[in-house]
Amino acid sequence: MKRILILTVALVFLAASSFVFAADDQAPSAAPAPAATAPAKPKLSFEEIKAKKLERNDKEMAKLKETRECIEKAQTTDDLKACHPKRSHHHHKKTGK
Repeated sequence: MKRILILTVALVFLAASSFVFAADDQAPSAAPAPAATAPAKPKLSFEEIKAKKLERNDKEMAKLKETRECIEKAQTTDDLKACHPKRSHHHHKKTGK
């Protein structure tokens, strides 16, 4: 029911916006005006991109190693639970119950 309502509202909005542009005798531009866009990030070289990816990978590997060591030392279920960071609720699917 919520999906139908959201889709209906979206379609009404799209239809209304097309009427506004038709009334102004202007077509919507495909690209936003340069002033409205965020400042462009400087283009990174291959070596800079590679270095950033390796750094990120090293950080992830360190976290995984730390977690593994914690799991190996765990003696109880509570110890195991303490090894993993809390996950946020919005990552889980809602069952609607």
